Amino acid sequence: MIHSLFIINPSGDIFMEKHWQSVVSRSVCDYFFDAQNKASSDQDIPPVIATPHHYLIHISRSNVFFVAACMSEVPPLFVVEFLHRVVDTLGDYFSGDSSESVIKENYVLVYELLDEMLDNGFPLATESNILKELIKPPNILRTVVNTVTGKSNMSETLPTGQLSNVPWRRSSVKYTNNEAYFDVIEEVDAIIDKSGATVSAEIHGYIDCVVKLSGMPDLTMSFMNPRMFDDTSFHPCVRYKRWDSEKILSFIPPDGNFRLMSYLVGSQSVVAIPIYVRHQLNFSSAGHGKLDITVGPKQTMGRNLESVKIEIPMPKSVLNCSLIATQGKYAFDPVNHALTWDIGKIDSAKLPNIRGTVSLQTGAMSPDCNPTMNVSFTINQMAVSGLKVSRLDLYGEKYKPFKGVKYITKAGRFQVRMSSRLCLAAKDYCKAGILYYKGGSMDESRKVFLLACECYKGKKAWYSAAKTLEQAMIITMQQNNFETLVDLSWKTAALYDMARQPDQAALILARSAAEIVAVESRFVQAATYLKRIASSHLNDNNVKRAVPVLHQIIDFYAQTDEYTNLWLTIVKLTLLMLIIDDYEKVNSLLHEYSIVKGINLEEYEILSLVSEAFNTPDDCEKVNQGLKALESDVFVHTQESKLLVNKLKSLAVNCRLNNEYTEDEDSSSINTNTDISVSYSLSQPDTVIKKEIKAYGDDTGIVTNLIHPK
Repeated sequence: MIHSLFIINPSGDIFMEKHWQSVVSRSVCDYFFDAQNKASSDQDIPPVIATPHHYLIHISRSNVFFVAACMSEVPPLFVVEFLHRVVDTLGDYFSGDSSESVIKENYVLVYELLDEMLDNGFPLATESNILKELIKPPNILRTVVNTVTGKSNMSETLPTGQLSNVPWRRSSVKYTNNEAYFDVIEEVDAIIDKSGATVSAEIHGYIDCVVKLSGMPDLTMSFMNPRMFDDTSFHPCVRYKRWDSEKILSFIPPDGNFRLMSYLVGSQSVVAIPIYVRHQLNFSSAGHGKLDITVGPKQTMGRNLESVKIEIPMPKSVLNCSLIATQGKYAFDPVNHALTWDIGKIDSAKLPNIRGTVSLQTGAMSPDCNPTMNVSFTINQMAVSGLKVSRLDLYGEKYKPFKGVKYITKAGRFQVRMSSRLCLAAKDYCKAGILYYKGGSMDESRKVFLLACECYKGKKAWYSAAKTLEQAMIITMQQNNFETLVDLSWKTAALYDMARQPDQAALILARSAAEIVAVESRFVQAATYLKRIASSHLNDNNVKRAVPVLHQIIDFYAQTDEYTNLWLTIVKLTLLMLIIDDYEKVNSLLHEYSIVKGINLEEYEILSLVSEAFNTPDDCEKVNQGLKALESDVFVHTQESKLLVNKLKSLAVNCRLNNEYTEDEDSSSINTNTDISVSYSLSQPDTVIKKEIKAYGDDTGIVTNLIHPK
């Protein structure tokens, strides 16, 4: 239920409000204004805003916000759809214009429309045809007559169509010339990378209609390739069951303008991009750059590209552009740093080109990356998806109407990523590095790969930078330059981490550690590398992969005098092995290193008690001793030890309950064939179990599985 509607201009002024029940204070819009201030753009404002007493649901059209206030919870899409119907109705009444100025000029008419569209907060009449019978659209003659006679635009009779099965069509429609026009319009949304390859592409299409037919016509529309649609939405007039079974649109059309259907093409089909852009933008250290762009048609089936326009948001350090365009006009906005090239219609025999210099501000650094171009265009008489209307038939009336179908392709959100100077240079460096390597110039090859890495880092292409630095690391490894290898391996691992490739980072460090130990026996450095790998596995909650790495670290530390690090690693490994229930290996590990130098005897005794507790889970005394020892202040509490504490708590609860159950079974004359679960529930009421839970805690969340075992 919608209680109130507030119409707000971009300045934040509420210039119109409508209440269908009790009056809602304007102060409720303060929550909307707060969300608007926090958002970086109008598109980032949450569509639904919850306040202490209301829900605010809004849309934005023609730089005007339509905010609905609901006092109870309602489906948000229900309200959003109604708000769009309101704006569409205003546009239908006012020649497609629903701006602030038009609404202010027609206050009375807008209030009349809102009164008819909503009844006590619920939608009543939202079809434009019915509303036009109730409330006459404005014109100069009717305005003059109403002013003189004092009449209103309201009709005195109820429209017959409002109570029929086709409320979207008014009754008794008559035309001298019967005609129906259908516009198939497709918008291409695409991202093209710097090499010209398509990163993503999809087509949003819709069929707009202008139908002026007498009587009650029944139309059917057939397509040559209807299976191409990935998603569809229809006007209420479409009979969906027939579309679902036969892929034929069958409908009684509204009178006048309406949108018959919308559709999406992309995930199942290959989208043909109808335009290509060759581009190059290079900046030098001398304070200027060179720009060169050429545009041409591609897969347009002989159709011309029209209304072509390219917008380039330049870096903020760009001061001015001095360009020469072979076609069209260009303009550079020094305030917004935006370059606009208005090309118009492209002749495939002579492709338009723009080139020249780009000046930077004095003392400004050369931009590290290039911008993204926004491209707009129109192609008449072509649907880029290949959609074709094969038939349009009319039933229910005897006349033969004039029928026409027009196809239009437009650019939607069409972006082209420009070539980066840094990435182009990096590729050249990599090619040179390979040539040096094949020629045996190892030092030169490594230096060139390092330069390529710096170029990729400047572009924030972390993965490419890591792969390039890995090549330099391999060359360093072949040269047995281990001081440099240590530095490069850490930097390569850091770049892989930034590229969100932790496994690759761990692999790089493992290779370096193995190489260092194999050649120079640098066990401490190798152990440091492997600790990084173990940490990577533990961060991914992969304990089983971390355990063998820790075993290797212990072997490395055992070759050195790093006794403290050795013992700390033994403790960590012991805790992890207990977590994954590898109790037998824990005993052998503790026995093997019981006399190692640097051992902490108190911690060793605690680990022994904990290990014994897990090996004898039915011995309540040993379980409690292990739990008490692990919780003591002597032991350094870590994430692993806390997990084991919870595990021991559950063991203690289970052990205590099992012992009490055994005592009750011995003291009673219960038949041995009696169901265990029944005996248990009789001998252990919930109150007793709850006392045990309270005594040991319920940190693990598994006590419920112990209460009623099956």
